[in-house]
Amino acid sequence: MAKKLNLDLTAMATNLAAPAAPEVSGVGSRFLEVRTDDVVRDPKQPRKKFDPVKLQNLADLIKASQLNQPVTVKPKNADGKYVICLGERRWRANQLAGKETIPILISEHTDAYDQVTENTAREPLTPMEIADFIVERLGEGHTKSHIAKRLGMRPDAVSQYLALAKAPEFIQTLGNDTDIGARCLYDLVQAHKEFPSEVERFAAQDTEDVTRANLKRLIDGLKARKEADLERQKPPSGQPPQGSDDKPEGDADPLLNQPPKTGEGRESSAQPNTKPETQNTPALIEPMPETKAKGPQVQVMIAGRAATLAPVGKVSVIYEDTGECGEVDFSAITILGVEEEEHVST
Repeated sequence: MAKKLNLDLTAMATNLAAPAAPEVSGVGSRFLEVRTDDVVRDPKQPRKKFDPVKLQNLADLIKASQLNQPVTVKPKNADGKYVICLGERRWRANQLAGKETIPILISEHTDAYDQVTENTAREPLTPMEIADFIVERLGEGHTKSHIAKRLGMRPDAVSQYLALAKAPEFIQTLGNDTDIGARCLYDLVQAHKEFPSEVERFAAQDTEDVTRANLKRLIDGLKARKEADLERQKPPSGQPPQGSDDKPEGDADPLLNQPPKTGEGRESSAQPNTKPETQNTPALIEPMPETKAKGPQVQVMIAGRAATLAPVGKVSVIYEDTGECGEVDFSAITILGVEEEEHVST
C-alpha cells in the first residue's frame, strides 16, 4: 500500500451491520470488517506450506490484541465470498485465534505476482513454490522476461527455477522441506545428470552439509578421477587399442601388421623404423597458436595472478532460455559483456 493508515478496527467490529466503509485508499479499494467464514483462500495461492508453529505464534498475538493489518481480498465472487489476494497466513491465524470477524481490504488491482512478492517480504516461499508459480505463469502465456521483471529477478534465474520444476523427486523434496537455496538445488540438478548415484548420496546427508561449496568439491573430485581413469585406459604409444583384433601374426611387421615381402626374413623386420610414428600416436596436448587471436580478450585474476582467457579450447556456458549447462569452443562465442554473477540464493 502506498501509505500507512491509522484505522480503529475495534470500532468497526462493534458495528458489523453498518454499510460498507467508504473508500480510504486508492481507486477500487475499501476497508470492511466481515465474518471470517465469508473469506476463503485462493486455490491458486503460490504458498502451499504453512509453518504451524509460526501460525500459532501469530494467533497468540491476535488473541492478545487484534489483527491490525487487514487481509486483502477480491470483490465478492458468485458464491458471495471474498477470495484472499494477500494475507492467507493472517486469515489462518485469525481462525486459530477463534475470531469470528476479520478486517479486509477489497481491491481490484492485486494479481498473482503481488502474492509472490508479498509472501517473499514476510516469509519467503520455498524454491519449489516459486518454480511451480513460474510454470503456471508460462502456461498462461507469460514470457520469461515478463515474469523476471515482475518478480524482480534475472531471466536466467527464471530458467533455473524451471529446471527445478523438472528436477528428480529427491531434489524437489529438498526444495520443499529444507532451507537449501535455489541456486544450490539447481547445481544439484546439473551434477545429477553426470554423477546421479554420487549426487543422491551427497544429498542424503545432513542438510547443513549440502552446500554449493561442498558440492563443487565433490564434483571436482569425481571429474578428476574420471579423467584419470580415461588416461589410464589409453594404449601405449604405437600400440593398438586394447581388445583390437589386429594382432601381428608370424613374421608380420608389428608396426604395419603386414606379412614380410618375399626374400625378407626376421632381420629385415627387426630393423628400426626410421619413419615418424604419427599415425598411432595420440595427440596429448594441442599446441597454442603462435599468432594472436583477433577480437576482444577476457582478462581474469587467478590466485592473485593476472591472466587472459586463451582463445582456444572449451568453455562452459549456461543457456538463459533453458538454464542448461554446456561446453562449446571458445572460437564459437561472441562476448556481449562482462558482469558479476548474481546468485538466486545463497
